[in-house]
Amino acid sequence: GWELPMRRFFSAIGKFIWNSIKVLIILVLLAALVAGIWAYQKYADPVLALRAKAQAIAATSTEEDFKSALTSVVYDADGEKISTLRSEKASYYLSYEELPKAAVDVMLVTEDKKFYAHQGVDLLANVRAFYYLVKNRGEITQGGSTITQQLARNIYLTNEVSYERKLLEVFLAWELEDKYSKNE
Repeated sequence: GWELPMRRFFSAIGKFIWNSIKVLIILVLLAALVAGIWAYQKYADPVLALRAKAQAIAATSTEEDFKSALTSVVYDADGEKISTLRSEKASYYLSYEELPKAAVDVMLVTEDKKFYAHQGVDLLANVRAFYYLVKNRGEITQGGSTITQQLARNIYLTNEVSYERKLLEVFLAWELEDKYSKNE
């Protein structure tokens, strides 16, 4: 009796659902393709220009760039400048081998636990920081910058809060890590 018609009914329903899923997947892929083409047309030139700028900065950089910053600017939690500190004494720089291991470990634990595992940028940390930036409506509650990104920003860039500056910082960190060893 009813077994054969029920099998055909459920078979037809199954085929309909499966075909609907395939159509939905194709529509999602087409939407992603259109969005990708739109984003490429809108943002490719500015992004490539930032990458070229980072390459130019890194190409002319020297290790002396990292030693010449004798002036430090101190900011409060809101990003407001508190003070400018200038060195009146001669500064002495140590090679990596001369640094106490405990000092290196403290720096890595507090600033960039994955320093030796990434190539200048911890993408997951940056995505996490961006998520919380959006979630908290523009309030910066978490950092995502690596030591290399901080170095790039402090030596070559500004503390301006913009997507362009952040992207330039990312490109510059990659370029600096290509040019210099981690210990340099």
